[in-house]
Amino acid sequence: MFKKLIISSIVSAWGLSIGTSSPRPNIVLVLIDDMGYGDIAAHGNPLLNTPNFDRLRAQSLSLDDFLVSPTCSPTRAALMTGMHELHSGVTHTISGRNRMDLDAITLPQVLKRVGYHTAIFGKWHLGIEDEAYRPYRRGFDVALNEPSDNQRSHYDPVLIRNGVEEQHTGYRTDVFFNEAMEYIEDRIQGENSGEPFFCYLATFTPHSPRIVPSKYTEPYIGKSGYPEYHGMVANVDENLGRLIAKLDALDIADDTILIVMGDNGGTFGIDTWNAGMRGAKGNAYLGAVRTFSFWRWVGQIEPSVSKQLTAHHDVLPTLAAVTGIELERTHSNKLEGHDLSPLFKEDSTNWSGRDRMVIHHATRYPESKSAEHKYVKAGVRWGKYHLLRQVPCTNPHCGEELRTSICRNSHRRLLDPEMAGFYADKWHYELTALDRWALYDLESDPSEERDMAEDRPEIVARMSEYFEAWWRRNGFGR
Repeated sequence: MFKKLIISSIVSAWGLSIGTSSPRPNIVLVLIDDMGYGDIAAHGNPLLNTPNFDRLRAQSLSLDDFLVSPTCSPTRAALMTGMHELHSGVTHTISGRNRMDLDAITLPQVLKRVGYHTAIFGKWHLGIEDEAYRPYRRGFDVALNEPSDNQRSHYDPVLIRNGVEEQHTGYRTDVFFNEAMEYIEDRIQGENSGEPFFCYLATFTPHSPRIVPSKYTEPYIGKSGYPEYHGMVANVDENLGRLIAKLDALDIADDTILIVMGDNGGTFGIDTWNAGMRGAKGNAYLGAVRTFSFWRWVGQIEPSVSKQLTAHHDVLPTLAAVTGIELERTHSNKLEGHDLSPLFKEDSTNWSGRDRMVIHHATRYPESKSAEHKYVKAGVRWGKYHLLRQVPCTNPHCGEELRTSICRNSHRRLLDPEMAGFYADKWHYELTALDRWALYDLESDPSEERDMAEDRPEIVARMSEYFEAWWRRNGFGR
């Protein structure tokens, strides 16, 4: 009872209440792979039908200016640690550079301190091929994942459950949602009911390869340049609806925080609708790092739209605050995230992150080449301002040893119309000046077309100085 009174007093500080029967909420975190902000009908997409995303948005706090990393593994590292990915050594998605440092404290490890049972279903991408880095070694009691970062089949996947291989049948996204829902039902109705749980569900779709059952593709044939991609979004939407229905049927919507978000900017869908944003996954414009983020907790989080600048590394400190966990000072001092709970009841302008700056950096430079890539596809957000450099390095052969010539390809995409890319409109690839920062006012210029750096040198100076200090601390990754 004493513990329950402590949690109730903590939560009441932000105007919320937790019943004595459930002192700590269950947490379900869903991370969608490569689905962009614009791939939701409620955000204005003229083609897609996403009734379940739309319904969830209406029931949630929608963080409308929510930033993530430009690519996959870095976002996952920041989400799990509350730190920028460079703090935990994650600089890429391949070649071992997605292995999250073993001394990094993870979200499930934090939650387990106060009695949470923890599970992950789906994409880990933070070192799955190395035993010590696997999620069941990083705080998850149950871990059902792919055995390899390179396994790309969406059908009949071979998975590993806490290290033991299993053959599964069916479409992989359906499999992971089914497994997560079975886990949730068991935690509520099984012999271990009453213990709070953290369920992390990370999809592999709508990331390529673009493969999905034909019933999802058919509505988009002749209407979309990527009907398989939009069919994959439709499949995710259907599965999300099943998950929400399960939480409601188990009568735990008021005891469960449901968070649903994307892992980076849009990919194939941005030629249909990207909310007017420039850029996509992997580059420096806003379209690379802004995604959707919906937080539902019935009776506790007021459905609304927040315009505050928020980010993926806010998730860990927020959930620590909500669950009454006091982080050790040596740990909290490493965090770059802010507690979002003051936004649960109102779009507060007085919370700790109100005047923050948030840095993003593609970091996909070749190993040991961080210095040469300091300004390559980097950006800083501060309020309405976005400071960025959408540039390659000067080496025309950059990255060839990895067969990912990232800087050379930045030039080629503008010159070679036959070169494969995620999107057709070359406007998303255009480079900024190679030797200086570009500055955009997102309030008056949300498409980032008018560089105002020369008009606001004081803003450029303040934001670039912040970046320089950050790079000195953290920029020399693997």
